[in-house]
Amino acid sequence: MKRWFCVTIDVEPDCSVKWQRSDPLAFVNIEMGIAKILHPLFEECGVRPTYLISPEVLKHHQSVEILKALKNCELGTHLHSEYIGPELKYENPAGTQSSQFPCNLPDESEFAKIKSITELFNECFGYHPKSYRAARFGADSDTLKWLVKLDYKVDTSVTPHINWQSKGGPDFRDYPVQPYWIENGKLLEVPVTIEKKRLWLLPDKWFCYKWLRPSIMTCFEMKRLIDKFTPKNQTPVVLNMMFHSMETIPKASPYVRTKMGRKRFLKKLKNIFEYLQNLNFESKTLLEVYNGRI
Repeated sequence: MKRWFCVTIDVEPDCSVKWQRSDPLAFVNIEMGIAKILHPLFEECGVRPTYLISPEVLKHHQSVEILKALKNCELGTHLHSEYIGPELKYENPAGTQSSQFPCNLPDESEFAKIKSITELFNECFGYHPKSYRAARFGADSDTLKWLVKLDYKVDTSVTPHINWQSKGGPDFRDYPVQPYWIENGKLLEVPVTIEKKRLWLLPDKWFCYKWLRPSIMTCFEMKRLIDKFTPKNQTPVVLNMMFHSMETIPKASPYVRTKMGRKRFLKKLKNIFEYLQNLNFESKTLLEVYNGRI
């Protein structure tokens, strides 16, 4: 029986607690957070993460060299479309706040930007990325066509149950919670693992839903969510945890504000990994899920 779990991480520059990019741009969350804290924890726990890398990081040589040296992981792309243009032209994101849903761009513009980040990734690492997530989960049916055209194999932009339309984004309320094939079997969608609201009386806000996301959920809540998705029969299941690389550094995101907060965050990660492994879940990268033909 296939019981697989993915850990998918959006890799971006350091931010503020209000999601503003650092000014000047800083990459402590990669130089220290990933290299010295997060990835050693993954190695210790036998976890094979997928790092989804934004354009700003791909333009930072030291970060690329750190990511290039990592083992037992997959590297993919994460499109913050404000910060990359066609023909590999780049915008300076220092001090700005990303607010764009890439799927809202004109079709030709979205395709050009996905193509640009794909080519930039290839320049940095010498091979073609296979997994993708849109910034702010901003993907639609046209996005998926562009991904197939650019030879991607996996998208992980879908957040089941969540409606982003009030912010200008897509509506994922009726989307499946388990992976599914699209574009005639050419692309695998691996949604973020999300269940319905914690309490039905809560407002229809994204953070009121049950995510496999340690930044907003307790260990108890995540374990209950895992139990709900764990089949009692031979049905295969894939779980997909997500968070940001900046959450390893205090005040580089809204979620971890202190060293003690980081300690709690890392303790939650380790606790959940052990829980999943005790339930016979096996860690997989997104491309490994695709190749396993779930």
